[in-house]
Amino acid sequence: MRAEFAEVYEAYLTAALAEPSVIAFLTWGLSDRYTWLSRFQPRSDGGSVRPLPLDEQLQRKRAWRAIATAFDKIFNVID
Repeated sequence: MRAEFAEVYEAYLTAALAEPSVIAFLTWGLSDRYTWLSRFQPRSDGGSVRPLPLDEQLQRKRAWRAIATAFDKIFNVID
C-alpha cells in the first residue's frame, strides 16, 4: 500500500471517530489473504487487491498502522 493511501485511511477514520454519533468501525475482513474482492472486484490492471489492514502473511500493513494511529489520536490509546 502506498503511503498516501494510508494517509487517507488515517484522515478518514480520525474524522469519523471524532463524530460523537459514530459508534462503530468495520472493515470487510482483516487479511488480504481472504479478501472477497479478489474474486468479485478484481483490479482492471490485473494487480493484487490488498484493501485490508493485514497482508497475506497476517503481518501489519500501513493501513493497520493508520487505523491504530487514528484510534490513538481520538482515544489516547497506548500501543
